Amino acid sequence: MQNLLFAVEPNALETLLIDAQTPKDVCRDPQIRDQLDLQNSGAAMHELLTAQPVGAVYPPLHHAITAEYSFPHVRSAHGPVCYNSAVVVADIHAALQQISTEQFRQRYHAHAESLGNSVPESGRSGSQSEAEIEQLSIMFLRLKAFYGHAHEHNSAVISMILTDFRG
Repeated sequence: MQNLLFAVEPNALETLLIDAQTPKDVCRDPQIRDQLDLQNSGAAMHELLTAQPVGAVYPPLHHAITAEYSFPHVRSAHGPVCYNSAVVVADIHAALQQISTEQFRQRYHAHAESLGNSVPESGRSGSQSEAEIEQLSIMFLRLKAFYGHAHEHNSAVISMILTDFRG
């Protein structure tokens, strides 16, 4: 499965909300400005972004991977096709900027410890764990850049999960 994010101008989003009937209609829209394929890391990224120390609140990050509002006429077999307005994108961008790569890595290790493992999934060796955190850290940097670019251009963001994406 692939978690996909698309940046689009607010006016183009309005048109898609009215006209799109399938996820492919959204993916193939010529007004898509930018795209990020989180590959299979979407669920792990969501867990790490929304796991917070006691007292910390980062509500916008709950919608960084799976956007807040559903498209009324479009559904993927694996979940809704959703969007974040440009205002929500600005909030997500600001929240992501508060997290350094080192803090993200610390979240990974804290999450693993909370599960009672030295690594997030039992049975993984140390080198597999390091490879996973490295991949997730790279994806985190891409996510920050994607939301930074979307915010810079006052874009909305569309999210969806697909099994077979050929954009």
